[in-house]
Amino acid sequence: MNFTQRQIRIFRILLDLEDGQTISTKEMASRIKVSRRTLFREPETVRLILDQYNLSLVTRPGLALQGDSSLIARDLDGREAPEALDRDERQDMLLYELLRSEEKEKLVVYAARFQVSEATISHDLEDLQKRLKQWDLKLSKDGTVSGSEESRRQAMASLLRDGVEYKTVDYLDPDTVLEQIFSGSAIFSLLNQDILRRVLDLFSSQREELGLSRFEQNSYIGLVIHLVIALDRIQSGESSGDTIEGLPDLEESRQNAAKIAALMEEKFELTFPASEIDAIALHLRGAKVNASNAEGILDHDQNEILELARLFVESFPASDAAQLSTDPQFIQGLLSHLEPTVIRLKKGLPIYNPLLKSLKEQYGELFEKTRQAARPIEQSLGVVLSDEEIGFLTMHVGACFERSGYQYRRKVRTAVVCASGIGVSALLCARLKTAFASQMELENLSLMQAKSRSDFEFFITTFHPGTLPAPFIQVSPMLPVSDLKKIQEQLALLQSQPAPSSMVQTAMDEDLQKLEEAVQAVRRLISRIPIVHSASQKAEELIHEAAGILEGDQKQLEADLLQREQLGPVVDQQEGFGLFHARSTGTQKPQAVVLVPQQGTFNGSLRVILVTILPEDHTKAMQEVLSELNVALAVDEQFRHTMLNGSDQERQDALNRILTGYLHRVWSRIEL
Repeated sequence: MNFTQRQIRIFRILLDLEDGQTISTKEMASRIKVSRRTLFREPETVRLILDQYNLSLVTRPGLALQGDSSLIARDLDGREAPEALDRDERQDMLLYELLRSEEKEKLVVYAARFQVSEATISHDLEDLQKRLKQWDLKLSKDGTVSGSEESRRQAMASLLRDGVEYKTVDYLDPDTVLEQIFSGSAIFSLLNQDILRRVLDLFSSQREELGLSRFEQNSYIGLVIHLVIALDRIQSGESSGDTIEGLPDLEESRQNAAKIAALMEEKFELTFPASEIDAIALHLRGAKVNASNAEGILDHDQNEILELARLFVESFPASDAAQLSTDPQFIQGLLSHLEPTVIRLKKGLPIYNPLLKSLKEQYGELFEKTRQAARPIEQSLGVVLSDEEIGFLTMHVGACFERSGYQYRRKVRTAVVCASGIGVSALLCARLKTAFASQMELENLSLMQAKSRSDFEFFITTFHPGTLPAPFIQVSPMLPVSDLKKIQEQLALLQSQPAPSSMVQTAMDEDLQKLEEAVQAVRRLISRIPIVHSASQKAEELIHEAAGILEGDQKQLEADLLQREQLGPVVDQQEGFGLFHARSTGTQKPQAVVLVPQQGTFNGSLRVILVTILPEDHTKAMQEVLSELNVALAVDEQFRHTMLNGSDQERQDALNRILTGYLHRVWSRIEL
């Protein structure tokens, strides 16, 4: 389960309420810029999070927190929660996706992407129909755009120039740009951090003299990156090559570049060769193009740049292309980069990339994928891109993927060490998977298990575990920004090293063992989860009834369930479901029971309760499969709807869908 930016905004609004004050769902939805229907999907995950802080969510007469909120307030301190997209911003993003897509998507896909309802997307399409008329384009009710290619490109160019700034920061402030742009990216960490800081400080103090405020954010960032790399290579005795002749349009940019070079020479006590000043001028010209022509009408050269960008993006695999093409920060940065690149390639000018070795070592997969995607650029221009050029493109692409949470590095074998395997630890694992899914092979262990496992490179725990076989980091269950940074730093350190040979040698045996354990765990549950219609109401009565159905020592099972329930119930009264779960010595196999009220609801609001029991002596697969069921009831809307409203057969089919889905995912992760 992810601690989302929307949830951060919800918690902060609730924490700002005075004692006894509440906020209506209508006002809450308005403040976080979502529909009330969308807001109603949040409480189940919010309650699961609040449960870890011994807090509850009051919903009547309005929303409010109940309990001591000091701990969650501390964990939220310093966490960034960018503003939600408003209607205009969302429509700009939606329109860009519609313009670039050759195939239509179902409205539900866009609704999920922008975290709004399908009805909201339908209303957006109606508004966009009117906007597209200015470019002689038409939009059907299903989201298909029709019109000339030239009109489509003009509309895309207008969106890029007019709508890309909605996520801007104060990029002329060194601390802000370091914290919010450079420090959050592993790929940008390859830059010389001392030079980066000094360049940002210099630009901040000389912003008026250099006229830097006229640049768009990503043009400015692109210039900073170029200068950091240039200074690094000049200090190493390298130069960018020959001066550039025969480009009259570059003369004005050369004059501005000379001003920048003079300041850098004084600051860093070195000499900028003429070729380096030309290279800066190329970047300034690219930035100048992006900041002008607000009507979206492209000249021939700009049309060429836009076409090359389109060919490059669409040459990535479909899922990657979708991510790249819907990131305005990436698109604008790519256009700024391609303008000087095309000039350089046409003139046959070399370029040096001091980060090339590091990029190949740490982002080898992404580097090769970028090389393949650049083939259409080579064919269009009749040139071959050097590894140095591919390296710069890789940095742009990698920064985009990192903003979306994706990483192109080897996975590190990591274990979460917690006291429970299907409660707090399962939620922590879900958050870690969301944040670091492509960087970790994640497992959940008890402390006793962890102390005997030397096959892990890294441990994450919510308490001090004493001595472990590998390094560990102690974190808050809510993973504040400070903890995420510590984890990322440790991952980056381990990813820069080869995987331990013993782990590589035993990988096949472990994969087969995982598959075998997963099959056994699913076999014990599939089509074997009882669905009981109960007349009981109190938690103690329901637990007693469930324990009587479970196999094993029923008294022990009941005692363990009651003990866990006394630590705090896991219920979502608004969504109508509850979870009873425990680890027990009273059974040797994973078990589950579904309780449904004979009439009405349990305790006035609950329409289904899922009871799960994990054996004390359990396999990882047993723990995972029960966690899948618990988390699915909280976050899988289709599954929850069936469990609340379906027939018994439909409920059983839904349970089997979750179980088989888990098994398929285990299978897909195995490399045979």
